[in-house]
Amino acid sequence: MRFGYIRVSSKSQRDNSSLKEQREAVLAAGAEEVIEEVYTGGTIKDRPLFSQLIERLQPGDELIVCKLDRFARTVS
Repeated sequence: MRFGYIRVSSKSQRDNSSLKEQREAVLAAGAEEVIEEVYTGGTIKDRPLFSQLIERLQPGDELIVCKLDRFARTVS
């Protein structure tokens, strides 16, 4: 399965179509299912949909993001 993960972290990103642009990018890259998360506060670790997605991934699945900072802030 090829999953796409898209995320915005502010109202301005929502309002300027960032979600739409990210969705189009991951679908164009072959995502079969897109998980969308709006991060509106708390710490970057508060991403329940991302955590659920990681639990769903099986060997052979692919995770597609349009930019690395959509799912990770640091190497660790």
